[in-house]
Amino acid sequence: MVIHSVYFTLKDKNPSVVAAFLEDTKTFGANIPNILYLQAGAALPATRPIHDKEFDIALVSAFPSQEALQTYLVHPDHLAYCARHEGNWAGIRVFDFES
Repeated sequence: MVIHSVYFTLKDKNPSVVAAFLEDTKTFGANIPNILYLQAGAALPATRPIHDKEFDIALVSAFPSQEALQTYLVHPDHLAYCARHEGNWAGIRVFDFES
């Protein structure tokens, strides 16, 4: 299984903007094949020095293979999601690993 984790730092942190981005992040993958798991959420308050404080929204998804991840990355729904939101990304970090 391949885990795809994405951490977004937003330019506009207005609560309504963050809520709309989060809702779209939770639902945009509904028609993309081979997503085993997709979960998104807002960062919790960082209470320990070791916590990363540099993101607003996290997305974690799982795929059966690296090929399935690659298919997801070029899927029109994923590309449309990126086009809708990339103007509000102050930063984005991606971590992929095999489980």
